[in-house]
Amino acid sequence: MIGTDGPFGNLVTNAAKDDFAKLGYALGDKVEASIDGKSFEIPFVKTFSDVPVGSPLFYIDSRGRLGLAVNQGSFAARYPVKIPAPIAISQKTAAR
Repeated sequence: MIGTDGPFGNLVTNAAKDDFAKLGYALGDKVEASIDGKSFEIPFVKTFSDVPVGSPLFYIDSRGRLGLAVNQGSFAARYPVKIPAPIAISQKTAAR
């Protein structure tokens, strides 16, 4: 399930860091996800500055949950998603 973090436009999930880790992704990997029925491939990084300005990212937020953002932008505004929205993340395969 996804919600927003208010005025910043980041998306927050109920996926705990440990649960996300079980999918096999490491920092720098591209994560395949479906958000509200839309397909995405977004890098998993430690900080916003790990991607260019205007680029999307997956990160672990201060609550230890998986989040989505756009560096210096609003994910919610750039990729309109009806909140609350379902999210499905594929397990990492050797090809990714």
